[in-house]
Amino acid sequence: PDGFQMEYIGNSVTLREFINAGGKFAPGEVSSAIVDLYRIQDLTGQAHGDLVRGLGQIHTGNALVEITPSGNRIHLIDFWSLNNFFGVDLTSQAYKIHEVNQYGGFLHKYIRSE
Repeated sequence: PDGFQMEYIGNSVTLREFINAGGKFAPGEVSSAIVDLYRIQDLTGQAHGDLVRGLGQIHTGNALVEITPSGNRIHLIDFWSLNNFFGVDLTSQAYKIHEVNQYGGFLHKYIRSE
């Protein structure tokens, strides 16, 4: 088949569904998600492109939460770097930092108290 394909992520829900169901993350799960975004930006040289919707808001449909007995893992999906409808320079270091800060700030609101 043509086009980008990613691996199947079983036992997962969207971040939106997870949050709406009252889901919370361990601090390490959030840290791992932020590091994953850094790695993706470093590998591609670009921001995700469709993750940040506004200050303090992210597109919660662009992340899947894989739920396992050992904990949760957040996977980013639906990268828009090739279809940049927002006219933002996705290679800009400033924008990549902004994206990481907004994503991290959003996820930190859903850390469970230990």
